[in-house]
Amino acid sequence: MPDGVTAGRDRGEVARHGQRGPGKDVGETDVFSPATAADLGVRRDEIHEARAIRRAGELINQIKSARGARTDLGGAPPLSRKQAAADAGMSPDQAKQAQRVGGDRYGQ
Repeated sequence: MPDGVTAGRDRGEVARHGQRGPGKDVGETDVFSPATAADLGVRRDEIHEARAIRRAGELINQIKSARGARTDLGGAPPLSRKQAAADAGMSPDQAKQAQRVGGDRYGQ
């Protein structure tokens, strides 16, 4: 959801914070006015939460996978994705969801 809103803002189709939406312009009637979050049926706090989840997933995915790592060589064990998410106060389900949506931005 936030990717579509962000992409729409970049193209000028969705209003940025503080911009007026359709029907709110005073004066000319045929002036293009970008849609607001309310026009799209989305609350701004929902967009904020979705962006936070996506960013958490991006950060978790930056941690190298420890699958197959040797543990018999001593030294400190590498920080796992699971432990990083737990340290951030995320439940296992929240961490999995964040990792799923925290892929490449805009599907690139």
